[in-house]
Amino acid sequence: MISLNTLNNSNSSITNFFIGNHLSISMAAEYSGYNPQYLRRLLRSGKLSGVKIGQMWLINLDSLENHIHQTKVMNDHRYGPKMRKLYVVENGELCPPL
Repeated sequence: MISLNTLNNSNSSITNFFIGNHLSISMAAEYSGYNPQYLRRLLRSGKLSGVKIGQMWLINLDSLENHIHQTKVMNDHRYGPKMRKLYVVENGELCPPL
């Protein structure tokens, strides 16, 4: 299952990927509220599982949700997302809130 969501900006074109159970960095940042650089750091350190294809990372959605849950349980808000948008997965597709 592949879903591509393209956002056009006046300066650039940003493409968000949702492939199977994996998200691109930009889509994971929208989903979680984390900074993309922080997500890359978590992937490099092994705290998040994902796949690197060339220079692009794909983050496992279950791993990201587990990490978000663990940061909430820790009660240490330094590592929590700044703004979490409530996206949901319906029929294999990542859907924004209504």
